[in-house]
Amino acid sequence: MEHMPQYERKQVMNPPSLSLEAWWIIALASTSSYLAFMTSMMPTTAYKVRISIAPPAIATMAVITAFLQDLGPAEVMPLYSCVLVGLQLAVVGRKQSMRKFIADTEAHENGADITPKLPVSAHIQMTSACLLAVAVGLWFSYAS
Repeated sequence: MEHMPQYERKQVMNPPSLSLEAWWIIALASTSSYLAFMTSMMPTTAYKVRISIAPPAIATMAVITAFLQDLGPAEVMPLYSCVLVGLQLAVVGRKQSMRKFIADTEAHENGADITPKLPVSAHIQMTSACLLAVAVGLWFSYAS
C-alpha cells in the first residue's frame, strides 16, 4: 500500500467567545443605537412608534426561539444584537429615499395614483445587510 500524503488541518476562523455580560452590554448598545438611528429617519411620530416596536418584537422572538430550541442566552444574544445592527446597516445612507417611500406609501393609501418604490440598490443593500447580520450572528452564536 502506498503511503498517503498527510494534509495539514487548516484552522477555521472561530469567533471570539464573549461572556454573557459582554453580550448584554452589546445588546443594550445595539438596541440604543437602533432606536436613535431608526427613529431619526422616520418622518412622523406614528412611524417612530412603529419602528420602535422592532427591538421588543425581536427580543420576544429570541426568547421563544431559545425556549423551543433549548438555547441559552449566550447563544441567542449574538443573534439579537446582530439583527438590530443589520437593520441599521440595511438603511444607512438611505434617509431621503426612505422618507420619500413613506410619503409615497401614505399618498397611495390616501388614493393618490403613486406607486411607492425604492431604488434597486436599496433592495440590494437591505438584502445584503440582513443576510450578513444573520450570518455574523450565527457565527458568534456558534462560539457560545
